[in-house]
Amino acid sequence: MSHPRQAIRLFALLLSVAASTACNSTTSPTPSPSAIDRFQWLEVAPEVSLPVHVQGPADSEVAVVILHGGPGLGAIGMFDPQNRVVERLAEEVLVVLYDQRAAGGLAPPPAGSSRFDFDEYSDDALAVIERVRTEYGVERVVVLGHSFGGQLGLALAARHPSAMDALVMMDAAHDERENVRWMKQEALAYLSGLPSDATIAIGDGDVTVDELTLGVEAIRAEDYDSEEHAILELVLEEAGSEKLADGTDVYAFFLGQRYDTPAPFDIGVVLENVEFSEEAWAPRGLEFLDQRSLASSTTRPTLVLWGEQDLVFPVGNAQHLASDLGDRLDEVVVIPGATHFPQLDRPDEVAAAVLDFITRL
Repeated sequence: MSHPRQAIRLFALLLSVAASTACNSTTSPTPSPSAIDRFQWLEVAPEVSLPVHVQGPADSEVAVVILHGGPGLGAIGMFDPQNRVVERLAEEVLVVLYDQRAAGGLAPPPAGSSRFDFDEYSDDALAVIERVRTEYGVERVVVLGHSFGGQLGLALAARHPSAMDALVMMDAAHDERENVRWMKQEALAYLSGLPSDATIAIGDGDVTVDELTLGVEAIRAEDYDSEEHAILELVLEEAGSEKLADGTDVYAFFLGQRYDTPAPFDIGVVLENVEFSEEAWAPRGLEFLDQRSLASSTTRPTLVLWGEQDLVFPVGNAQHLASDLGDRLDEVVVIPGATHFPQLDRPDEVAAAVLDFITRL
């Protein structure tokens, strides 16, 4: 997710510790004797250590390093609450999950000084990848970036081109104007189905549908501001954009899992990290990264994966990304019925696409 939502804070406060102990009926396969399942803390800077979880065959020549969405969410526990994508990938290759700075439920925001920019986060990713290459002897690294993690993947490929051998971009924002055009279209479609005198809570007050419709109609993708973007997000949240394919609210899903993590997972820490990350990234926003230029200049083969029903970053982003990648594009895979979270909606399809991609490298 590109922008942390107020909804995750609300769910965290309501569900608290009870949510984190809810049962998940999915069971993990029994690892083979030669399988790795290892957790460690990696110091990437003074007073800054990141949790890293590695699992998969000990003799794998390939590692898939997952860059999670957010910022503020995490990979350990959040990306993989008994997730079938990770389980399936780990049957054949090493899978590396790590939580970025001020993310997830294992560590609070770092005490050390941080810039909270893509250069710093790219350097952190490089430190994780170098440790994986050194400790496990893998020959090839495939980086899989979801949502914000896809943006980070492009930044990593530009700053440290040798860090990875290939990139998977999954439901990652690419053309912010495309997002705003689509968000405006969907917001107006939702508002048109409501009584004109109905009200929707915006900020500290209520706004009528008529007033809100006029405001949304005036938004221009070419020169929108952060306040207008926030209004579109609020309308789409009302419309149910943060749903999985089966209708489950995504935040309720995450917060309703049992997190069998190798270190204490705390919903309160997730809340703290999301709030902290919002403030840390707010001065620059996430749109400053020139993703189209980065995509055009990357030298690594790239697989583009997208949920057909993504209501956060619409599938049109995939086509823009494919065009900008040029001959570095391996394939565009649009997953039918999947939302912004294909790893949760259609995990087997995601795993199959990534493993097929690896065989072509």
